[in-house]
Amino acid sequence: MIKDFLKKKIPGFKPLAYAVSKLQLLVIGALLLLLLRPFFPVFSLNLVVLLISLYYFYVLIAEVRQETKKEDYLYYFVFFFLLLAAVDISVILPFFFGELSAYSFFVPITILLALFLVSFVLKRKFTYGKVSSSGKGDVVIEKDFDLLSLTTAGKFVVNADRPVKQGTVKVAVKTTFSGRKPYKILYDN
Repeated sequence: MIKDFLKKKIPGFKPLAYAVSKLQLLVIGALLLLLLRPFFPVFSLNLVVLLISLYYFYVLIAEVRQETKKEDYLYYFVFFFLLLAAVDISVILPFFFGELSAYSFFVPITILLALFLVSFVLKRKFTYGKVSSSGKGDVVIEKDFDLLSLTTAGKFVVNADRPVKQGTVKVAVKTTFSGRKPYKILYDN
């Protein structure tokens, strides 16, 4: 409902960025509950975390799957699942094992999440973008957020060795001081 409204009212609306933003806000909400744990009864805190987690999984399974390529979805799922698992375990385990256990599980899961992100950087050195315009040697591409290449959404000027047709192209990604950016069109042959 809100997504349909935003599609109509915002030119260039990106459904994947919207779904990822919802996931991030839900994790932040769960983290805030973790920080406010001393002020809430345990049962109500766990119930709210459960409701947040259920909606989080709905967004992850229904919306993110719909907006990502089939071969990329598993990576999105594992990344966002680990993110929520780190928070959920920290909220729920003290109920069973005491305060120390929650933080002892939070650290390994956070390290696992960091290793997963590093594997993205090492594995995926390309992304996809749509050609907006092309000139002599330069092409303007427009791309969505891409978790696997760790690149942001936006328009980028990239190099092209030969003329490029309109449509989706594969673009090499390089790491710069300010982050990872697309820089060159990759050709299949």
